[in-house]
Amino acid sequence: MIIEWPEFRKMALKLIDGGYIPIFGEMNEQLEEVVIECIFVSKNTGKKSMTLLINSTGGWNLTYAAIKAAMIESGLEFNGLVMGRAFSNAFNLLQQCDTRSAVEDASLMFHWGNSRLGNQELAALIAGETWPVEHALAIELMTAEQVSRRTGLSVEKLKEFALYERSFTAQQAFEMKFLDQVIRNLPKKVQQMLEDGKKDRKSKR
Repeated sequence: MIIEWPEFRKMALKLIDGGYIPIFGEMNEQLEEVVIECIFVSKNTGKKSMTLLINSTGGWNLTYAAIKAAMIESGLEFNGLVMGRAFSNAFNLLQQCDTRSAVEDASLMFHWGNSRLGNQELAALIAGETWPVEHALAIELMTAEQVSRRTGLSVEKLKEFALYERSFTAQQAFEMKFLDQVIRNLPKKVQQMLEDGKKDRKSKR
């Protein structure tokens, strides 16, 4: 998914009025900045709950951690709605929501997120240290344990899903307790808001 970040930010801020925050494309630093801004704009304008519109194959662990922390800090109630895909850290973000929904043709996948090694970590590995790997493993296992507590599935079962990159239909995900409900279509209000956003972008070209 190719995203023009200035336009994405404008669209995201408009969606706040309707109670929505988009999680689209790769979960990277640009998305992190926009989503966290939207969370606190929502809080500061008196919103009590927001819905995360999710269509993402996941991304960086640090981005997931930052968005999750902002969700907790805001004190808002969050609902997750999967429009297309919720893979890897997008799946993990969904599991942090108070309620979890998906349209019937959505796909979900538990998988490990992306870890970034900086110069310090690389220097440590070159020197024969193992702590960078141990740290990355600890983060992934902690996330798996959080998903396990939310869904009731064992960490070992989640490891198996990650190993084979198993994807689930919305109905299968519901049966696995990854979701609270499956809906036939996006709410008309969401469809209209996204369509209006497309028209705005086209009119400016």
